[in-house]
Amino acid sequence: MGRRMELYSRVEEQRRNRRAAGRRRSGQKKEGRGADALILLLLLLIGLFCVTMRVQGNEAHGSGYDEAAYDELEKVYCTEVHGLLMDYGLHNSGMNLTKITQPDGVREYRLEVHHAGIARLTGTERESLQEGLEILSFPDEKSTVIVRLSF
Repeated sequence: MGRRMELYSRVEEQRRNRRAAGRRRSGQKKEGRGADALILLLLLLIGLFCVTMRVQGNEAHGSGYDEAAYDELEKVYCTEVHGLLMDYGLHNSGMNLTKITQPDGVREYRLEVHHAGIARLTGTERESLQEGLEILSFPDEKSTVIVRLSF
């Protein structure tokens, strides 16, 4: 009987040790919950700050035109370029007009015209087309246009 008591007491001792370890862990969990809540609060404040901050762009460059006006000028310019290409028989030409806005508000445009028919033009016709596109100026005098023909 002495052995049974000893086994029972060992099993009971192991249970007590587990309960005590569990109590220590639950205390640590409670401390961790406070830190977790603080981190969550900090993340929420950062998220709220990011959402409510107003982003200011550099829309007004002092050039006198706003973005919608430039969009309209670009459309007019592309229509004129398309008309010139039609005069040269280059129907359905691909045009790529990209813009680079400098910090002072000056815009630089790059016009690339794609058409297989450009390769069939003679050298003088190609030069004439290039000059015609360069002469055809962008409606805003401050802006520059660089023309490239690809075939």
